[in-house]
Amino acid sequence: MPSKTINGDVLVLVCSMLNYGAFEIKASKLGSQWYLPPTFSQVALSTSQKFGIDILNYIKENFMTLVISPQKIFLPIHLLGHWFLVELDLVYRTVSCFNSFKGCILKSDCDRAIERVVKFLLRILSQGFYNPHKRSFEYSEYKFKEMDVPQQHPKSNDYGIWVSQWMILSCYVGTNHKWVVNDYTRMKLAVDLVNGEHNPKRDTIKELAVIDWNQKMQHSVMQT
Repeated sequence: MPSKTINGDVLVLVCSMLNYGAFEIKASKLGSQWYLPPTFSQVALSTSQKFGIDILNYIKENFMTLVISPQKIFLPIHLLGHWFLVELDLVYRTVSCFNSFKGCILKSDCDRAIERVVKFLLRILSQGFYNPHKRSFEYSEYKFKEMDVPQQHPKSNDYGIWVSQWMILSCYVGTNHKWVVNDYTRMKLAVDLVNGEHNPKRDTIKELAVIDWNQKMQHSVMQT
C-alpha cells in the first residue's frame, strides 16, 4: 500500500463509510456534510453528461439523501492522473481546493475542472428537493480559495491518501488542521477499510490473520 496509487474504488468506499458513519463519527457531525464519490466529478467532467444519468441517480439516492441541507460538500476529483479535493461550503459560500502536489497539473486546468464540477453540483442543488429554503446557488457568489497544505514528495503516489485523509479528519479536527501522510496514516486507512463493519469478510480476514500469526510464531519457536 505505501507505494501504490489509491484508485477511485477506494475513494468511493471512503465516501460511503463517511456518509454512513462507519468511522464511528458522531451522527450530528455527519448530518452537516456530504461526501460525494469521485464518480460524481467524472460525470460532471464528461463531454456528454447525459450518459451518466444512471450513475448520477445512484449517487443522488445513496450519497445525497441522508441530509437535505448540508453545510459542506466534499468532492474528490481525478484529473490527468492526479487526485485533489474540493470542499464546497454552502454556509460561508466558499470553494476550497486541497492539492497535495500543485506542480503536477496546470493551475488553469485545475481551476476549470473545479468550476465545471461545482457548477454542475450547484445546478442539482438548486432543484426543489435539495433546496427547500429556496437558497441561491449561483457560482459567481462563491469565493474560491486554494488552501495552503503540505506538499507530497514528487515521486510518491500519495494523492489519494491525502484526499482520504482530508475527508476523514474533516469530521474530527476540520480541514484547516495541519497534518501529514506517512506510513502510519497509510496503514491506518488500510486497516479501517478492511476492518470496518461495512466489510462482510472482516471476520474471515481476522481469523486468517490470527492463523497466519500463530504459524509464524510456531515456525520461529522451532528455529530457536
